[in-house]
Amino acid sequence: MKAPVALRELEVLNLDHFRLPAPGSAPEGLIEIRDGLLFPGAHGVFDGLGRPVPDSFLRRGPGASEYVYGEPQAQVVPDASGLDWGGEILFVPYARLEIFGHLLTEAAAHLSLLLDPEVELLATKAAQATVVLAADSDQAIEPVCALLGLEPHRILSTRSLPRPLFCPRVLIPRPSMINRCAVDRRHFLAVRRLLDRSYNLVGPEAGQGALGGQPVADPGQARLYLSRSRLPPQCRLLAEEEQLEEELRARGWRVIYPETLPMPEQLRLLAEAPIIAGCVGSAMHLLMYFGEALAGRPLIGLGPTDRRLNRNFVYQFQQQRLDYRQISCLDRDPDCPKKAHGVHVQDLRLSTAVPRLASAMEALAEAMVGDPAGGSGLSQPLPD
Repeated sequence: MKAPVALRELEVLNLDHFRLPAPGSAPEGLIEIRDGLLFPGAHGVFDGLGRPVPDSFLRRGPGASEYVYGEPQAQVVPDASGLDWGGEILFVPYARLEIFGHLLTEAAAHLSLLLDPEVELLATKAAQATVVLAADSDQAIEPVCALLGLEPHRILSTRSLPRPLFCPRVLIPRPSMINRCAVDRRHFLAVRRLLDRSYNLVGPEAGQGALGGQPVADPGQARLYLSRSRLPPQCRLLAEEEQLEEELRARGWRVIYPETLPMPEQLRLLAEAPIIAGCVGSAMHLLMYFGEALAGRPLIGLGPTDRRLNRNFVYQFQQQRLDYRQISCLDRDPDCPKKAHGVHVQDLRLSTAVPRLASAMEALAEAMVGDPAGGSGLSQPLPD
């Protein structure tokens, strides 16, 4: 790892800087396809003529214009002798639960209607339906089966289909968020339902339930720093993070490693913390569990010097009405390329000295707690 070449002027940004349109509302309800086709290994649904149904494929980006697995192509429909014949299908484009960030975003989004007890989609409207997962989610069959309380014979993946399957009726639940495109407020409830079921968050020790239904910041609690330093080495890491942790502890901050704590403990700490800070990452997606009940909570993100922020976080923080500030202090380390979850990532390094950043975080936290307008100006320099 290279040391910072020079000490740069630190700046703090608020959400207005990112100049994105208001987060779109993801359409609600179900897409219904009559006479649909599922092909072996497919990532979406096709109509009776073999044409792809765009809304059944996992898409991301502005306008949901990016097909994650490539733009689908029309398929040749075999004659009746080359088809298997099925009943009613509930098709889920994404259900992978092993990557925490995607669990809280795309998995929760595509399972949102299936988790909604008021809709009762699995219990009444499609009591005999088979849940079919897209090919890339085939490893999630067992956990999704447990999550939804399904009998094993009612769930499969397109990867297991021996031949094209003709379905007289296919139902596709609309997602509550689309990666880097839209986050609907109902997505926060989807996240909560998914975590409640996944981690058995019931009883007096469970997350928000232990707080009388509302997350209430405790001014007596220490400011909370969410560290990534103990994540697996293939994840994006900050070279100087352990040094930063020491500096923050010396200033009275509490440093936690979220992935090492039980989920109820993570939620309790987030609910009670008067200030939350850290490198922007999936641990901040966990704040969605509390929805708009966290409105106004101060949140400090350590962000890149090129002044970017992933759209998912912009939309999430806007919808939750968090008091978000981002310190521009991170550079990518070109000497440390690696892969995580199939994509290239680079580790990070600080653009300034560790003690200076810790002092800047402390000054910003003081300003945000003492005066919510403090630190809100664009490109505002932080004190030495």
